[in-house]
This record gives sequence, C-alpha cells and structure tokens, in this order.
Amino acid sequence: MRSEWVRLQVRSALIWRGLLIDLSNFHLLQYRSVTGFLVSGKNSGTHWLRFMLSHAMARRYGLAPPVHSSGRSSEDFVGHPRWPRRHPELPFIASSHNLPSSILSWGWVRWLFDLPPVVVLVRDPKEAMLSHYVKWHEVLSLSLHDYICNSSTKRKQLADGWWYIDFFNRWGRMARAAPEYVLVVRYEDLQNAPEYWLERISDHIGLGLDAAAIAAAMEVSTREAVRSTLDPAYGEAIVPDAGERSRIRLPAAEDAVLTRQFDDHLHYDFGYDHVRRTNRAERPSVGARGLTWAKTAFMVAVGYAVFNQFGRPYFNLPLASPWSQLELTGVFTVLTALGAQSFPRLKAAVPALLSAGGALVEWAQHWRLAPGTGSLSDLTAEIAGIAVASAIMLFIAAGPATDGARQARALSSVPSSSAARAAAARPGRHPR
Repeated sequence: MRSEWVRLQVRSALIWRGLLIDLSNFHLLQYRSVTGFLVSGKNSGTHWLRFMLSHAMARRYGLAPPVHSSGRSSEDFVGHPRWPRRHPELPFIASSHNLPSSILSWGWVRWLFDLPPVVVLVRDPKEAMLSHYVKWHEVLSLSLHDYICNSSTKRKQLADGWWYIDFFNRWGRMARAAPEYVLVVRYEDLQNAPEYWLERISDHIGLGLDAAAIAAAMEVSTREAVRSTLDPAYGEAIVPDAGERSRIRLPAAEDAVLTRQFDDHLHYDFGYDHVRRTNRAERPSVGARGLTWAKTAFMVAVGYAVFNQFGRPYFNLPLASPWSQLELTGVFTVLTALGAQSFPRLKAAVPALLSAGGALVEWAQHWRLAPGTGSLSDLTAEIAGIAVASAIMLFIAAGPATDGARQARALSSVPSSSAARAAAARPGRHPR
C-alpha cells in the first residue's frame, strides 16, 4: 500500500512539474531569430561540439576562431542568444540545455512562428550522469548514493535522473512530431564519425560548411584541444579529470535504482536501451475496431452537444441549474477524451479547439446570433470538462511507454549509406 502511495506521489509531482514546464519554457520561441539551436543534455559533449562548430564557422567566414572553449569569449558563433552578438551579420547558433514546452511540438505552433531548426545532442544518460557527478560532487559534498537515490536541494547545479528523463522524453516527443525540424545526434556517434555528423548538422541548420571548414573543426576535436583552451576565469570544470572519471562506476544497488527509474518513466532513449527493460506486459494498442468505435462515439457526443446547445432552446426543453452545467461538463469531458483518441494528429490541439468552439457558441448565443442563452457559467462548465479530461490524459501519459513511444528509440542512428564512413572514423580521440 505504501509503495502505491509513493508511486502516486511521484506521478503527481511529475505531472505538476511537467505542467510548469509546459506553461513557462518557451526558449525556442523567445529566441527564434537565431539561425538554429544546439540543445544538449548536460555533460554530453556540449563544449566540444560548440568548439568544433565555432572553428568551422570561423574558417567558413574568414574570421578569427574563439581562443577559449568555455566562457563568454567562446560564444562568438555558438552560445547563449541573450548576449550581444559579435558578428550580428553572420549565422548564429543558440546553445542551451532547454526542456521545451510540449506546446512547441504542435505543428501549427511551429508553422505559425516559423521556429529555426534544432540539433539535439544526447548521451547515454547513465554515462552523462556519472560525468556530471564527477564535476559537482566535491563542490556540493555529495556522495554517489545520494546523487542517484536521494532528492537534492542543489537543483540549480545538479541534473539528476529526473532531469535526464525530462530531457529525453520531451525532445523525443519533439523529434517524433517533427523529424524534419529536429536532428538528434548521439555523443557516441559523433565520437565515431565527427566529420559525417558535422556535415549533417551543417546541412540541417543551413551553415554551408565546406571541406576546409570541417577540417578546421577536426583540428580542435581532441580532448586535449578543448581542455587546454578552457577559460580559467569561467570557474567550472568543463572537462572532468580523465583519471577520476575512469574510476567512477555505478555500484550494483545504485544502478538498479536508476534502471528502475528509467524503466518506469523513460519513454524515449534514442537507442540506449533504457526504455522498458523489464518484461512487464505491454499496454494494448488501440486497433482499427477500437478507433472506429471511438470516432462513432465522438460523433454521437458532438450531436448531443449540438442538441444540448441549440435543440433544447428550440424545443423549449431547458434543464434546471446545476444539472445543465453538470451535463455540459460531462459532454465536454467525453468530447476531449474521444477527440484525442479519434484524431491522433490533432491530439494536443483538441482541448484548445473545443475551448475555442465552446466560447464561440456562447458568444453567438449571448448576442442572439444563435438560439439559447450564452452564459459565463456554461462556458465555465465546458472548460471544466476539458480540464478534467486533460488531467486524466496527462496522468495516463505519465505512465509506462506505449508501443508507439518504443518505436522512437533509434532516431539518431547512422543511416546505412553512411555506415562505411562511420566505421572508418578513428575512435577514442574525443572528449568523454
């Protein structure tokens, strides 16, 4: 009983945190004037890729490359979009560890605001977490057990398992919804075939990097090149000590905790084999027959909603309060739930469309453009029904991954046409 209560608390906390992110994280929209975005998981090779791209862009445009691989002086070509740009006339790539709002995965939002392309750099989350721990454990006096198993108040500095789950799930959804907009690059693939992936990134963002520019990037692609050019005033150990990093391993107990956490909550893992590692029974998918029934029931609910709003006043069949409002709440709960099932491509937009439709009807009735009495109480009842259904769907969505989510694992695998180039790339000389 206690374990179920704890599980419910965790899911409630995740839903609340997800809602806050959805309502506040519009980094891609706020800085959409840039040429493209580089979004990366923490300790996933961010500064390494930024340094290579900066040198490639400097060669491409005949400018001096950045002297440092960290700090403000490293951000002439790739960096935070908030700072004034040194070369405002040139392409600029915004870099961040952003957790995007799910609203930005809606097609019409991307079309309406014309968001720039995004490159998402990911790394095996367990390896990234160990590298992150090496960087911060002395500063925060943190044991590996506490980092993996216990909640920490050092949220500003730390990225724990929940942060990586959020990052992978949100960018996994975004990449699945808009593969032409999001290019996922795995750190390990970038290590094995850096020239190939730099070309892919250039094509995706539209940088126009030629062979000479790629060669300039390869000149600074070693771990030592990044480490030796770190800004001493930056104050953060960007490249962990190789010896210390090699000694850090996940003990069996902590590894089991992290595996369970990923198994329960990770829906996208980009081929790292962390999604649903146990043999738990799969949730059955909705077949063609179930979809037909959902659409039929949705149309019946639409017919009943139309009768409720227009037929009752026409035939003089009013319902007394509060039954009228309760009926509207129930109808819109059903419409929201069935609409998302019946029209998967419009799933995220169903609540907004129903809210707009309900408001339009109430407005028309209020101004006597349609039969009935438009009222704020009716509109409130309709929105309440939409909110109830949306909350239920969010709760369900926080559960284990479905078959469809599992299919999105290998978004960044090297295509077969480039397999020979990837295999020929020299391994082991890039930062870990």
